[in-house]
Amino acid sequence: MKKRYIYIILASFISIFTQAQPTKINIKVKKGQTYNTAIRDVFIQNNNNRIPHGVLYDRVVGWSGLAQWKNGDETNFTHLKQAWRDLENSKNNPSNTYKDLNYKVDLQKSKDKLPLLSIGYQFGIIDSLAVKDGRMRIEKNRIIDNEKASPYLSKKVVLAGVATQKVLANKDYTLIANSTFRLSNFTNEIIKGFTIENTHTGQSYNLSFNGSVIINFRGAKFQQLKITTHTTQGNYINYQTIELQGVSANRSFGDKEADEHHILTSSIPFKGYDENTATISYADYHIFYHYPPGSSNSQKVLKKPIIILDGFDPLDKRNYGELYNDKLTYGNENLGEKLRQKGYDVVILNFPVMGSNILDINHNGIFQIPLLNGYMTRDGGTDYIERNAFLLVKLIQTLNNQLQSNGYGNEELVIIGPSMGGQISRYALAYMEKHGLDHNTRLWVSFDSPHLGANVPLALQQDLFFFRLYRRTSDGTRSLR
Repeated sequence: MKKRYIYIILASFISIFTQAQPTKINIKVKKGQTYNTAIRDVFIQNNNNRIPHGVLYDRVVGWSGLAQWKNGDETNFTHLKQAWRDLENSKNNPSNTYKDLNYKVDLQKSKDKLPLLSIGYQFGIIDSLAVKDGRMRIEKNRIIDNEKASPYLSKKVVLAGVATQKVLANKDYTLIANSTFRLSNFTNEIIKGFTIENTHTGQSYNLSFNGSVIINFRGAKFQQLKITTHTTQGNYINYQTIELQGVSANRSFGDKEADEHHILTSSIPFKGYDENTATISYADYHIFYHYPPGSSNSQKVLKKPIIILDGFDPLDKRNYGELYNDKLTYGNENLGEKLRQKGYDVVILNFPVMGSNILDINHNGIFQIPLLNGYMTRDGGTDYIERNAFLLVKLIQTLNNQLQSNGYGNEELVIIGPSMGGQISRYALAYMEKHGLDHNTRLWVSFDSPHLGANVPLALQQDLFFFRLYRRTSDGTRSLR
């Protein structure tokens, strides 16, 4: 069987030989082996007890650059996640809590809570002179400790940052800090709390560990936070830049609020391929009623409905307001407004996280989506196509009944499904036809939806996964996304 080899000058080794000739290390990535484990093999013969704190940062490529981290440097959410991952993989027995970190953060965001990620870690790095002065040697593509004077330097980093890159302007968020969002191997130092100062507005917030504080962003589009981490041994400072997104863009029509908001409960249960029982689900839908001729005030009578479904949307990051006011907008024109002026009722169907709060465009609570026993973390935005399709079936039946009651039983539906919404709507309509259910739909529009399937080679998927955070900027330097 042909072996696969990757020949690379590792970034971590460049730091080892900064004062000597850079050495080329041939890393053999064997079948079934990951790139990270291949790097770890380079150090496998070393005594872990001699490594400071049992953590060797040279075991990873070190995209987060923690070996060069200094008090007063700037971080961001992506950098913090990469630092978390680097440190966990630097241990002799790697842990993988970083795998669930995104989900835990997004779950809090769906409740308008922003976790403060904090890292307090001590680790070892190889002294750049260790090979030159004989404390280490290179033998058969491995870096080996000669068991003389220690070839390692000890490093400590303390940094913290808000778990987001962007926030909505003029919106109150609850900033939280707890052990779920802390990575630390400190034994004699305890993180007590944080001070977050907005250098643009001058606002300052004190956040105790295991505490919370209300935070709000106003003013310029980009704002810098000065974050001070307070520990039992001192204070550590780093910075973070946050981008503000306005609730309303500068459009001639302004943001529009829906006339009605509803919770939808499916009638047909579905059993997922990895589930033990069939269950129903919940969604929220919002009606923007049509405008009578010559009027800018909507007429709250369902007459000619057009259903627009949300697509693939993990943790409901696009709410109905964004779907209507942003996704239907091109330049200064909004498709939803044009349709309403022509007498159509625009109905937005959204697939939320179970138990989450649905907010209006001013970020006031409308209602809470019910929880499902045993499925408290079910995410409608990534749920089974079939189960979401059964929600659409329920909506179709609900709107058709409403048309009959309003005296517009001859009107037929229009359904628009972008992305995964195309898959959901196709399944729903086909299901209704197969089971003799009248969907009363005259037009189905699907776009950007892979009805013939999506085929991405595994090798390309792996490459994208590995380099997903890495890019080269216009000035030739390297940075993380």
